[in-house]
Amino acid sequence: MALALDKIYAIEKLLGLKNFHLPKIPCSIPSVPCHPDSIYASNKAHEWAYKFMDPKMTAADRKALEDWKIPMFATLAVPFGSKRNAVICSKYSMFAVLMDDLVDEGFVESSILQDYYSTILNHLHNPDFKIQASDDHLPVRVYRATEELVTEIRSSMLPPVYAHFVAQFERYALSRMASRPKFLSVKQYIEWRRFDVFLEPIFSFIEMALEVAVPDMELESEDYLILRDAGIDYISMHNDVLSFAKEFACNRLLNLPVLLLLSDPEMETVQSAVDKSCKMIVDKEQEFVYYHNILITQARAEAFITGEKFDANWCLDTVINHRRTGR
Repeated sequence: MALALDKIYAIEKLLGLKNFHLPKIPCSIPSVPCHPDSIYASNKAHEWAYKFMDPKMTAADRKALEDWKIPMFATLAVPFGSKRNAVICSKYSMFAVLMDDLVDEGFVESSILQDYYSTILNHLHNPDFKIQASDDHLPVRVYRATEELVTEIRSSMLPPVYAHFVAQFERYALSRMASRPKFLSVKQYIEWRRFDVFLEPIFSFIEMALEVAVPDMELESEDYLILRDAGIDYISMHNDVLSFAKEFACNRLLNLPVLLLLSDPEMETVQSAVDKSCKMIVDKEQEFVYYHNILITQARAEAFITGEKFDANWCLDTVINHRRTGR
């Protein structure tokens, strides 16, 4: 209670917020080209997704969605590999963003989402599991999209890579199914956020595109886990800062700048909280690059992969997507 009383002035500033300045966020991660079949993959992903979208969707709605260029993210994150893999990655990016937004906007009751995630986990673990949906669930088309996409992913990944994908998606689903905790610190929020987004399974798509299966012991190494967490934190923090204005307008205040303002004694204004959020993004980028360099050096030394085919930029490309779409 004392902390809350000490922060009354900060809450007053937050509620009276009219504008804030977003500092430039420098980025030192080198860029990579798109997949050579990016346009083809993007068109195929949109064509696939439209089969499962609201039939009332207008031509204007479709154009707005296509202008987001969501599948472009997949072909940036995985700029190599077969055309088929590029299409699958693009489909996943469409499915992931659309499902994530559906959940975030609160259009679906919690109990229905619990049933959905339980169903998809059953299907991920058991290829013979048949998805059943009723009027009490999400629209049947959502289940059919899930079933079709999971079947295609399973047939395209090496068995160990598919096992990685299942484990990664399961962490996300279980996070979504659990009750949201009461955050006592910014650190706790950041740790929770890592698995409350669709990002971790992207590592499996990188494995798929490289046509390699990273040994489980490597995925459990301290260096890899720090890299994974730093990359996801980097993207999530970007999203929190870039979505802050939109979420504030919708009275959604669960994000990094707000939590910093309310919990950090040094944060006296919204602007100072935004500035510190941006500094944290830069620090995470440096952490990601540091551990990426360690892992890529190890991989090259062991001739596990060739350097020109290793994707360092999935986190950068996600940030580009957020910036371009104004998310």
